[in-house]
Amino acid sequence: MFVAEMDAQPLASPEVHDYFGSPHEKTYHRQKVITTMKREVNSYSERLHDLQNRFYKIFYGQEDAASFNAPFKNPKDPQFVPLRQSESKGTYLPPKDSVPVDMAPEQKLAFEVDVSKGAPPESGGVNQDRFLGSGKGYWVIRSGLTIPYQTQRGSFGGAEKYRKYKPGILLQAVGGVTYENFRFGLGLHYRRNSFHSSSYEGSPSDVLDSEKGASTLGSFLDFGYNYPLINSFDLMISLGLGYGVTIVQDSVSGDSRYDPTFLLSPGVGGEWNFSDRFSLDFGYRFLREDEVPVHVFEVGLTGQI
Repeated sequence: MFVAEMDAQPLASPEVHDYFGSPHEKTYHRQKVITTMKREVNSYSERLHDLQNRFYKIFYGQEDAASFNAPFKNPKDPQFVPLRQSESKGTYLPPKDSVPVDMAPEQKLAFEVDVSKGAPPESGGVNQDRFLGSGKGYWVIRSGLTIPYQTQRGSFGGAEKYRKYKPGILLQAVGGVTYENFRFGLGLHYRRNSFHSSSYEGSPSDVLDSEKGASTLGSFLDFGYNYPLINSFDLMISLGLGYGVTIVQDSVSGDSRYDPTFLLSPGVGGEWNFSDRFSLDFGYRFLREDEVPVHVFEVGLTGQI
């Protein structure tokens, strides 16, 4: 019986790592494992070649002419090169103006968050930086539909006159300044309503021309208050006080008369701030004049000066 004696060659003990401090350390460990496996394969190949030579020598009386060649030429251990601090990834540098918060070390994050940025505005989500801030100038252009609610009777020039008016138009232009949520301005006023077909002078048979009517020109002081409701919408309360002249064309002959009148126009509505320089207004206004008191449904455009 032939017993082949072989030289025992120790194998490298495997290294077990359950935790790696960085991807770079993990890569280095894998390279070491691969190098160790290459050396083990070279060792197995060398012992197999030695066993083959002994077999040829015993049974054929000669050695194998082929020399041993290792499958992997001189495997070298990898070198661990630590990364420089500037090359490491995942390092967060907090902003210079951030305020540190004292807390336990185990509660701290790997980075700091500035919670002041992106915080919702105060006062229930209402944006405090309105498009019209305190001390800024403003202008308003309004137009509206006027609906008369009162007829007029009277004697002028010795003839009884019955005057009923159709719905008409209202135009106003206002300019002024703001103080906090209040507005103070000066405006121009124009209203026009034509006669209804039932209007007459003297007797119902003497019908007034429906193309004619009553127009008022005047100026007024404009007061307003804006109450913010949501981020871009305000409740608007306004009051106009002024003086004007009403031109009434209530003569069949075509003559006109001029009546001075006080103007009173309280109103309520909404304001949509669709940009930082303009807003859209809409609402209801009661307009009191001597000749033609009306209900007004209006829209307007407000801009910043």
